Amino acid sequence: MEELGRLVRRLREERGWSQGQLAMRAQVDKSEISHIERGTRKHVSARVVRSLARAFRQPEELFLIAAGYLDAGPQVDMTPVGATVRIPVLGEVRAGLPLFAEQHIEEWKEVPASLVGDGTYFFLRVRGDSMEPTFQEGGYLLVRAEPDVDDGKVAVVMVGDEATVKRGYKRDSHVILKADNPAYPVQIVSDCEVRVLGVVTQYWRDVH
Repeated sequence: MEELGRLVRRLREERGWSQGQLAMRAQVDKSEISHIERGTRKHVSARVVRSLARAFRQPEELFLIAAGYLDAGPQVDMTPVGATVRIPVLGEVRAGLPLFAEQHIEEWKEVPASLVGDGTYFFLRVRGDSMEPTFQEGGYLLVRAEPDVDDGKVAVVMVGDEATVKRGYKRDSHVILKADNPAYPVQIVSDCEVRVLGVVTQYWRDVH
């Protein structure tokens, strides 16, 4: 997971902005930007984080996830432990947003650090048989939070108010969602109805 200070500095420098320019765009004090980037603020208000997301024109929920925040909730603990990284198993995905608040984390799993890169990761437990034989019910999907998916990759997506795991294919203004289980019909939906939450990177029958 990218810490807030590093995330803000990276996005600011990618745009060629000074701290003063970012402060003006986000309508926060320049000193606040400096403290955030240097990591000298132990707590940053949700208002400031949301203002930064708007200034960078980032999807607010994905910015909050990447920064380790969820509605001013606790940061997700992904601190390396030896050669492993702790990843949360989320109990649900609701309203288009993985819920990282403590009450929605079922447990933590440790995986080899080599299996994860930059970004934010979470586990979801497989429910149902729509992706069999690739993924079986009760297994675990390791998901990297992403706002987009390449053709044919398996992603966690929201269609309306429902979260689902399917292979995605873009076709003009539509998205094709395909289950691996041939018993399930292909879904063709308008791209404005679909929101990608993350891309599945690994699958385990069990994770200890």
